[in-house]
Amino acid sequence: MKFLKAIAPAIFALPLAITVLPIQAASLSNTKITTLMLDKNHGKAVFIETTTLPTTPISCHHSKRWSYVLPLESDLDKHFYSMLLTAHAAGKTVNLDGVNGTCAVHDGIETLRRIEIQ
Repeated sequence: MKFLKAIAPAIFALPLAITVLPIQAASLSNTKITTLMLDKNHGKAVFIETTTLPTTPISCHHSKRWSYVLPLESDLDKHFYSMLLTAHAAGKTVNLDGVNGTCAVHDGIETLRRIEIQ
């Protein structure tokens, strides 16, 4: 019983600690796409280079060149790719957001979650 009394505060504090700790995703605002790259050696994914890199990249992001990577697996991914091509060809500025703390598509590069063309 003493053991339960001793660990009870920790058990109740754990969910609070988990909800307070943010999962970070990198964001870029008002940037332009400078390069889009497809490479058969890297599977079905497009690599995205922008005029600026995220100022606070997530911990798994180590690339000095590529800002994001986008898988090309679903129809939605292909719509994203179409928007990337459109923004690049038109020289439009974009806002980009990554998946919360994920470099699952390619090690060292954050996965793209959102694009806004301005």
